[in-house]
This record gives sequence, C-alpha cells and structure tokens, in this order.
Amino acid sequence: MRAKTTGEKVGPNQEYNSYRDMYEDRIRMTQESIKELRDQKQYAEENYEPNLVQMKMFSGLQNLLHVKLQLIQSGQGNMFGDSNDMSGGVNQVAMTDQGGAANVFTLDS
Repeated sequence: MRAKTTGEKVGPNQEYNSYRDMYEDRIRMTQESIKELRDQKQYAEENYEPNLVQMKMFSGLQNLLHVKLQLIQSGQGNMFGDSNDMSGGVNQVAMTDQGGAANVFTLDS
C-alpha cells in the first residue's frame, strides 16, 4: 500500500496507481482473452463439417485436374476433337514457374 499513499506508480512500466489496479487490469485482460478463445473454439466447432466437405471437394478437383494435365501432356487429352475443329481458338495447358498449370483457351485474331 505504500505506493498508493506516497503517489508512486507500480507495475512493470510504472503505469498503475496501486497493485490492486494492476491485478484487476490483468484479470480483465485475461477474461477478455478467454472469451475470445471460447468464441474462436465455437466458430471452429460449428464450421468443421462444412469446411471438411469443401476440403474433400477441392481434393477431388485437384485430382481431376492432375489427371487432365497428364492426359494433355501425353497427347490424349484433346477435348475438342481435331485441332482444326476449334472454331478459331486453341486449347492449351499453360505451365507456370511455380509448377502449376492452367487450361487456357485462346482465340486467334
């Protein structure tokens, strides 16, 4: 109590008038943190199933695109028939520097 009677500040940064103020502030911050963590936990629990379904769908899409890329690279994956049957366009697989690929349809001008 010496700090309160002499006007000295207490705490790590000398920002509180008393130890009581310092500990009450720490308790308040801890309670706010607990509430935020409980909200995050509830959100994660509520969205787990929908997110799991979406992850499975993206995994299937990734597998499908990988097979498509392999077919195109092997020359068996021409989706539009002959290359002359493209109505002025070209269907290509464009490779990126990072190892990804995209199916690109470009129109000849």
